[in-house]
Amino acid sequence: MQAVVTAQVEGSVTNARMQEITGEHSKDITGVLQTLVRDGLLTQQNQRRWASYRVAGAPPIGRGLPSFGGVLPSFEPRTPVIGRAGTLKAKLATAEMQALVLRLCDTRWLTTRDLAELLSRDPENLQRRILTGLVNQGLLELRYPGVPNRPDQAYRAVVKSAP
Repeated sequence: MQAVVTAQVEGSVTNARMQEITGEHSKDITGVLQTLVRDGLLTQQNQRRWASYRVAGAPPIGRGLPSFGGVLPSFEPRTPVIGRAGTLKAKLATAEMQALVLRLCDTRWLTTRDLAELLSRDPENLQRRILTGLVNQGLLELRYPGVPNRPDQAYRAVVKSAP
């Protein structure tokens, strides 16, 4: 049940993520995930080491925004980058784009593709110009720090601890 709930809340779930949550062995988790796929509760994307699972019938991440429950996170009315129609300006200063990315990643893991779709930007350009710099500055953390080029790499804003 935790796997289904995690997939619903986070948009998808992986064996490694379930290991973080449950502490169970990867082989046991693989069996559970495959059973959930067989029973029609989850669908599998990719294979082997890169396998991820999402709730069956849910649109792929970035298409319908399941990781947000179908709703784009709220922005303050004074946020200068959001226009009246809810779209982003064609060109934004780097600092504005960085602030927006940090806000989107504040409470959830988002992949480059998720961010690019939410921000109407090219994923490679966003990765090169914004995400890499924020990671290097210690403002974003990698979900899989040991494998920075992983296809399903995701980012989350670093939580600052109170002094």
